[in-house]
Amino acid sequence: MIKLNEGSVVKLSGSPEVILVSALSHEVKFEDGTVLAPNPNLAEVLKAEPTEEVIERVGGISVVAPTFHPTEEGRKLVRKLVAIVGAFGSAVYILSSTISAQAYGLPVVAPITTPETCRKPPEEKICYKHKFAGFQAQ
Repeated sequence: MIKLNEGSVVKLSGSPEVILVSALSHEVKFEDGTVLAPNPNLAEVLKAEPTEEVIERVGGISVVAPTFHPTEEGRKLVRKLVAIVGAFGSAVYILSSTISAQAYGLPVVAPITTPETCRKPPEEKICYKHKFAGFQAQ
């Protein structure tokens, strides 16, 4: 059963056909003042498994290129969320970490912080509400 925390789902203003579901362990503040509540239970399921490829070795030092892969449990969660929310005729984006967005691809996306707040502590960051980082599935 999927449990969504209160305030963790928002219909994007100006885009009534797009629903954003939080799969983050922290809240997200958008530039229009909207706050998207966290969903730590979804964040826990939407993990990615890393693999590493050594791209250089110098002495005892390794430099690796990580690649992130979806889990089967995470894939099932994405399918369920899309089916549940999509049943209302809306497109669904699942807001998660950049790593999860890379592993799962669309519809999992990551927030993009505004240039003015990108170097601030997490509680002071402001994100765009109509622009997200997305990736093709691995």
